[in-house]
Amino acid sequence: MDSPIVEWHPWDRIKLRMLPVSQHDTFLALRGTPLFRDLSIKTEIFMQRLVLLTWIEELDLAKKFWEEEKEQNHIWGFPVSFEDFLFRVLIWERLGPGPVYDYPEFRNVQYLLLDEEEAFKLSTIPLSELLKMDKPHFSSIDGLITVDFNKQELERIAKIVPDRYKEKLRLPLIFLRNIRSIYDEYRVVGTKVENMLLQKLLKLTEAPFDTYDKIEEKRELISISMLRRRRFDTVYKILPESSTIWLKITYQNPIWKK
Repeated sequence: MDSPIVEWHPWDRIKLRMLPVSQHDTFLALRGTPLFRDLSIKTEIFMQRLVLLTWIEELDLAKKFWEEEKEQNHIWGFPVSFEDFLFRVLIWERLGPGPVYDYPEFRNVQYLLLDEEEAFKLSTIPLSELLKMDKPHFSSIDGLITVDFNKQELERIAKIVPDRYKEKLRLPLIFLRNIRSIYDEYRVVGTKVENMLLQKLLKLTEAPFDTYDKIEEKRELISISMLRRRRFDTVYKILPESSTIWLKITYQNPIWKK
């Protein structure tokens, strides 16, 4: 093998929820005792395979394996889609005993699969808290979401949402993008309160906000262009998204030569 050289190289990979040991106490204070699903070794290896494929951006292959496994085995309550899986999986760094797996950014990890409600709450913040900030900002503890909100957009939303719902409504709105579709296709994540706001922003209903629990939930969207036309740009997040990390050590290899 060629000698290693110390250089920095950018590497684009899909952002997933990751929790290093340094963040465990803060996470537990927010969430309570972590409940790891009782997964079979085969299922854990399957999850590891998908996560590593996403790390090298082999998304089509990962989704293909996902769809094949979902069709053949109805195990451990598959999330609705591959995109839901990416939204709900949490990579938990482990230093203690127990079954662990290798991950490029940690030495040993275990996988936690959150339910959709919990994943949504970890990815969002109440509107009431954002309105108190001079520079509204939110970063999820697991590193998945980082948003600098536009305060004027939030103030416009505050005029739509009655005061009694501002603590219940959570932002950003979460859209899961179909990563294999050539069209804009999204699945909406959230409660009926967020659904009502979305329908108001998209001008799909004129019903009073108080009737949010009677409005049919719109989980699938073909377009969110209305949000952009109305200049709501910071109140939603489209997932999955890529981020760049820097790799410090590489090897002398023709693929790295300029």
